[in-house]
Amino acid sequence: MYKLGIIGCGSMGGAIIRGALKAGVLSRTDLIIYDHNKDKIQDLLDQGASLAKSEIDLVGQVENLLIAVKPQSFKNLAKSLKGKIPGQTLLISIAAGISVEKIKNDFDHDKVLRAMPNTPALVNEAMTSLSAEEKYLGEIDFAKDLFQAVGKITLIDEEKIDAFAGLAGCMPAFAFMFIEAAADAGVKNGIKRADAYDYVAQAILGSAKMLLETKDHPSKLKDQVCSPGGTTIEGVLALEEAGFRNALIKAVDAASNKKIKL
Repeated sequence: MYKLGIIGCGSMGGAIIRGALKAGVLSRTDLIIYDHNKDKIQDLLDQGASLAKSEIDLVGQVENLLIAVKPQSFKNLAKSLKGKIPGQTLLISIAAGISVEKIKNDFDHDKVLRAMPNTPALVNEAMTSLSAEEKYLGEIDFAKDLFQAVGKITLIDEEKIDAFAGLAGCMPAFAFMFIEAAADAGVKNGIKRADAYDYVAQAILGSAKMLLETKDHPSKLKDQVCSPGGTTIEGVLALEEAGFRNALIKAVDAASNKKIKL
């Protein structure tokens, strides 16, 4: 038996597997994979991972099954695998918008973990939520290790997963918009664009690290930068006048309340 089988090795699935291999959570002999596009997985095959003949061939050989196909492909995959996954296998899904209950029904399988990593998994800095029924929480240690290999994890009730998605799942896009807009301002003031991206990205990286390591309230850290009559407080005032906080709150709220139709 393989420790993990993965169906779908696109950007996110591939990032998770490569991160787990690099961290030593998996060895290549622990892994069997299936993807319609072999070009995506050739490097893994070259290094010793096994290739399944089909999805059905894969699921009978694994202790844990990671399904990393796009939500739009989920329905057809469920039809082909319904009732074929051994009962003791942990089914891990990273498909957005598909509940644990729907996964259980579609695959006719009870032991399900729903995971939601965000795109910084590609650089091992993901924030991932894990949701499973309480009766299985004692059997998901491997899944915890798998996702910790590409960042941080949190266990949350599934009813909160939409709020998590709107906050952590969508936040990279909002952050990239912030970086782009700030860089535009830098260019306006004479900074080369490539340099502006580096300056802003490093400033955000450092600020995030300060918050995570100090555990200080964000307002305290902000106040430390704002000297009386200085440049930063002038910029803060401009953001407040432009409705920066309100815009961000509305963005997270809109994303959290968006229902995905498949």
